[in-house]
Amino acid sequence: MYTKKICFLLLAFWALLAQNAQAQCNGTPPIVQIDPPGQITCQSPTVQLTATVTPPTGDYSYSWSGTVSNPGNLTATANGPGVYALFVLDSATGCWGGDTVIVTQDGSFPQVTIQVEPQGCNDPTNLVVQVAGGTGPFAYAWSTGENTQTIQAMLSPSGVTTYCVTVTDMTTGCTSDECAVVTDFGPLSAEIIYFDSQFCDDSIGMWVNVSGGAPPFTYSWNNGNTSVFIDNPAVGTYVVTVTGSNGCSVVSTYVVEDDPNECAELQGYVWADWNTNCTVETSDDGLANIPIQISNAAGLVFYAVTDANGFYSTEIYPGTYDVTVLPPNNLWTPCQATYSISLTPSQTVDQDFLLQPEAVCPAMSVDISTNNLRRCFLSTYYVNYCNQGTVTANGAYVEIQFDPFLSVNNSSIPGTDLGNNLYRFDLGDVPFNTCGSFWVKVLVSCDATLGQTHCTEAVIYPTGSCEAANPQWSGASLELTVDCNGDSLDFVVRNTGVGTMSAPLEYVIIEDAVMLMQAPPPAIYLAPAQEHHIKVPANGATWRVEVAQEEFHPGNSQPAAWAEGCTATGQFSTGFVNQFPAGDNDPWVDIDCRQNTGSYDPNDKQGFPVGYSTERYIEKGTDIEYLIRFQNTGTDTAFTVVIRDQLSPWLDPGSVRPGASSHPYKFEYYGDRDIKFTFENILLPDSSTNLEGSQGFVSFRIAQNADVQLETEILNNAGIYFDFNEPVITNTTKHRVGTRFITVSSWQPFRSGLDLRVMPNPIAQQAVLELRGATGLSDWQIDLRDATGRPVRSATVSGSQWHFERGDLPAGIYLIQVRAGGAVLGAGKLMLK
Repeated sequence: MYTKKICFLLLAFWALLAQNAQAQCNGTPPIVQIDPPGQITCQSPTVQLTATVTPPTGDYSYSWSGTVSNPGNLTATANGPGVYALFVLDSATGCWGGDTVIVTQDGSFPQVTIQVEPQGCNDPTNLVVQVAGGTGPFAYAWSTGENTQTIQAMLSPSGVTTYCVTVTDMTTGCTSDECAVVTDFGPLSAEIIYFDSQFCDDSIGMWVNVSGGAPPFTYSWNNGNTSVFIDNPAVGTYVVTVTGSNGCSVVSTYVVEDDPNECAELQGYVWADWNTNCTVETSDDGLANIPIQISNAAGLVFYAVTDANGFYSTEIYPGTYDVTVLPPNNLWTPCQATYSISLTPSQTVDQDFLLQPEAVCPAMSVDISTNNLRRCFLSTYYVNYCNQGTVTANGAYVEIQFDPFLSVNNSSIPGTDLGNNLYRFDLGDVPFNTCGSFWVKVLVSCDATLGQTHCTEAVIYPTGSCEAANPQWSGASLELTVDCNGDSLDFVVRNTGVGTMSAPLEYVIIEDAVMLMQAPPPAIYLAPAQEHHIKVPANGATWRVEVAQEEFHPGNSQPAAWAEGCTATGQFSTGFVNQFPAGDNDPWVDIDCRQNTGSYDPNDKQGFPVGYSTERYIEKGTDIEYLIRFQNTGTDTAFTVVIRDQLSPWLDPGSVRPGASSHPYKFEYYGDRDIKFTFENILLPDSSTNLEGSQGFVSFRIAQNADVQLETEILNNAGIYFDFNEPVITNTTKHRVGTRFITVSSWQPFRSGLDLRVMPNPIAQQAVLELRGATGLSDWQIDLRDATGRPVRSATVSGSQWHFERGDLPAGIYLIQVRAGGAVLGAGKLMLK
């Protein structure tokens, strides 16, 4: 049948050519006749094809179809069985003629077919080789490596596999090949997987793990459920029948038994005690997002958090606990902060708390974040705000200062352009105990440099705190700004307060990753509205200035300013801005600094600040803001996304401040150091359908434990769950707690591999200067000069270390020069405090 079809198609093709070509014929078409060919045999795998043309002479050209040798002649060699055709064109007349012939092979060749034999629902598929012709016996060589006439199909992830076999006639040596495509997902099997958390309050549920079979599958539980997952199953026997699209089914059973450590439940409300009588009344309001700490004598600490109605609930193991409410700020004082409770198995205990207002005052907070910034593309900033004060914030609004390389495109609420890329977004009246959010789309300039940092600052009004100022505060308040003036940078320190500074101005200057100097003499005391200017060259480095805020200043202000990209040459350093905190510790201000990127890992975790050097040093007491990004890279819509984060033991779970996100979420504690963000009904499309819509993120801020030790390493990652799939585990972020870790000496070696370490740096009284990489060097000289170049100290050193004694040298920057044998090996700087 196959040969006849090929022959028919070729003849039809020739007829079509004839119809077109003969229309141009100006004579008599040649008559072509191919002589009957012989057969292909195992010993003679080719045959000669011979044709004649009438008339025998003419301006002929010859063209054979099929696999032939000498295709441009009347005589050709066929290299296998099949249909062959000859096309003869008389170039003088434009007339043509043709003929076809079928070349067959004799019975010496084995004729091979593969019989695919399904054995039933839960049995493997057999592949059987059928051989016709040949002499025999036969040998079989499968592409799987097997050598029997019958094999079993192997499973593949796709369920579709191609099997090929070579059959050899052991008498004649003739061979034939054949292949078969088999669709076989293997025997259907199902197992119920029960997720029993180690914590009472985080029973996940059970789901069916299916392997083999023909998808899609249907699920029929004995309790009427028809989904693959059962949430938080009660004690009992569960039976599920899984059926594939081919009608095959399998049954699985699981028994959920009583927990030998049966849990108890602790629940209650946190109320706003408006009448300040420490009694719950109908006029009292439930307070949302209030953490509850639960601890026992063994040192275990658990947490819960109130919902929108002020209600909290958590399951814990029986025992005696201290339960403590953690007010959001100093505007609220608990009637009683801690209660001692005892729980027995299956018992539910109610414990309410009442918080009394200390002042009539709003307390606004704001958080701004984005998933990613990419040049020439739109990005979306999401802004989350809350009022955790005791009264409505009337006429509240957010001002956002966007980076110069970002252009506002549109927003979910109206914004007012105030000039210089500053926008105001009116929120109206924000009641106490209320949160809200909005978004702003921006276009990242194509003129931005890859890896450049873009900083955007959000400030919510009314700002400040209603807490009474410390009577020891002088009234001075320092503010720091920076201007790029072409050839220099001008950092301006202003006293915006109402009093003169009580102590001299203290500041540090950092160039990229090197501290250059601290505030030099004479001492500076700024009066109200007075300024001090700090100028540095616009050399393309990332410059940063930090100012010590006036002692006893209200709030948590830590003034800092930085500048990246200020240069007259066009070249500048990148990647240094986020190694230090953004100075946004007050809740009413948030600064998001982000490097623009090209491609990036869609499911990752980042911590800001990123930390100093490869060790990722941060100061003790520095908060970390984590950003967790996720993307649905599957093949279908994700209905639920859950992010689980087991916090480092060096972080304070009670200080978690959930922040901005791409989608609404529910925040929960579970276990002792674990937090969870649940995006219910998120309907996240897959990345192949909607790349931008497939992405999301969530952020949160957290403080270090008060007792964290220096050189402690803080590691953290998260698990991202898309529906009922296995979690995607993010990268692990790293921070190390340290002090005085910023390099002060900017060492410049003139010999490869040479490094000078100054420990500690800055230097108080003593230090060790260690020369590393000085192979073969027994003695070396070190010279110390002050900022004017005047020599102040010199020594000859044997070995690798010089023990430095400060003596009477004044504070400041000093230049170091290391020499050996008259040659300068390197130079650098160090600082004396």
